[in-house]
Amino acid sequence: MKRLEKLLLPVVCIIMTMFLCIHLLHTQEYIFYYREQQQIFLSDIDYIAHLLKLQGGLAIVIAQYFIQYFTLSGVGAIITGIISGISAWFLWLSLKKINKATYLFPLVFLPTLFQCIYLIALYHKYEGLIALLLLSFFLWIYTLFSSKQYIGKIIYGVAISIGCYFLIGSIAFLFAFCSLLYDVLLNKKEWYFSLSHIIVVLILAYITVSNGKIASYGDALWVNAYNEYYVAANLFNSFSWLTIPFVMICFYVFKYIKIKLVFRMVIFAFIGGIIIGYYIKRSEKENNKDLYTLMQLYDDINKEQWDSIINNQRINTNQDLHTNCLNLALSHKGILLKDLYKYPQKGPTSLMKKLDTYVEENMLFSHLYYQMGIVSEALNLAFGAEVGTFNGNPSIMKLLIKIRLIYGDYPIAEKYIKMLKKTYSYKDWATSYEKFLYNDKAIEGDPELGMKRKDLPAKSTEFVSMKGIWYDLMKVLEANPEDNNAREYAIAFLLLQKDFNAIKYFVDNYYHTPILPALPVRLQEAVIAYSEKDMNYCSSHGVTNETIQRFNSFKQKVFERRHSGNKKSKSGLMEYRDTFWYHILKF
Repeated sequence: MKRLEKLLLPVVCIIMTMFLCIHLLHTQEYIFYYREQQQIFLSDIDYIAHLLKLQGGLAIVIAQYFIQYFTLSGVGAIITGIISGISAWFLWLSLKKINKATYLFPLVFLPTLFQCIYLIALYHKYEGLIALLLLSFFLWIYTLFSSKQYIGKIIYGVAISIGCYFLIGSIAFLFAFCSLLYDVLLNKKEWYFSLSHIIVVLILAYITVSNGKIASYGDALWVNAYNEYYVAANLFNSFSWLTIPFVMICFYVFKYIKIKLVFRMVIFAFIGGIIIGYYIKRSEKENNKDLYTLMQLYDDINKEQWDSIINNQRINTNQDLHTNCLNLALSHKGILLKDLYKYPQKGPTSLMKKLDTYVEENMLFSHLYYQMGIVSEALNLAFGAEVGTFNGNPSIMKLLIKIRLIYGDYPIAEKYIKMLKKTYSYKDWATSYEKFLYNDKAIEGDPELGMKRKDLPAKSTEFVSMKGIWYDLMKVLEANPEDNNAREYAIAFLLLQKDFNAIKYFVDNYYHTPILPALPVRLQEAVIAYSEKDMNYCSSHGVTNETIQRFNSFKQKVFERRHSGNKKSKSGLMEYRDTFWYHILKF
């Protein structure tokens, strides 16, 4: 029977790994895509050598190497699941030397399951999972040589501790503690010599913190090192580490408890069920649905999948960033004004939320400003997002390349292109843009870059976004009346502001000019709204008979609903929901 239990464990480990892969795919697919956007990993010896010099450099290099493939569908979940399974198996190989209690096997997944939960939070670094894998591996290696004489064991343990500290980071302290605990639990003679592992790590921490190479002892010895610098680790963030000595003690305690086969099976199933159940529930709790949807929208923007954004049923129109992405997609499809009112709009913030200092928002806003033709502000925000993302951002780098080409800053664009040519996912894109370097004619002949170059105002010093976004949009249109994206955004801002004076000023001053050669239907509806008593004005300012007839029909139905005493008067006007009138109607 024991032989059967032994043979079943690899199968159980594989099944658990497959479960993790599937669950991660369903719950963190777009988190993995988003993580890939938080780094630019270069296949360059100097770049890799630089990373290896950092504390935990090996873990960083391995993490970034894997993350670069997260652009491929499902790869992030598969890699993470496999790493978790291997980590659990190495931990089992170490723990079975304390007690071959196969019925406790599910416990070895506890540390790695916590790591998978942590990955939901963007501030948790992927190298935390890699560090756990390497810790499990080195702990197993340590157990293989634990029978050596104490002098050899000291040298061996100290060497691993030093290597762990510099190669995989602060988790070296956990290794030192676990190696000591392992010797204690196995009643090793002269186990106290293993204290040298902890002492060495503490000395290294003191030296590196004192020299300013590491910010704090939390970064040198605890989980802080695997979180972004602006987030303080809490107790929950430590559970992945704390469960390892806990599981070691559990294996030791059950060593002295005799349990019948039936009860072993029950314990195995009970522990497995509790762990899986907790993992699923905690994952659901940690996963913010609106934030996850925003990551999906960001991914679609990076991949220019505009139809996917428009058809996304998870969009929360109460979230400005969601509607910013939706309206950006409508603009790219050329239907921003046409379909503006098909979706709930809260006001101008639905087009562009008030700008904050968050890097994630700068990433989106740089795309928004670029689409509007406000290239200078797009450059400003893109550069801020690139600098604010410690390891770079490939989609922002692509945008910076385009903007630098538009401005004719060819040396800078060339520098960025050379960088992206050293990446896995973007080298082909970068190569395709080399043809624009030092080639004004090629840029001016390109539908996208040529249009954006025309958007640049004559006086760049005037283009600093000090007078509001509508003012900047008008500067774009004055420089390049052909930019329909800028025109539609300018009109959309006027409509959502519901400022009739501003709308009238725009129509009176620009109708029948290159900036406004004709009135879009939504703008025609606004003109009728402020001048319904003067149809001659409406007709002379581009309002068509079809729009006038539809307005009369709308007005008639409004009167009928009001006279009927129906308090919910809008309920019978749904056919006009896509009009400007419907959204200014009050009862």
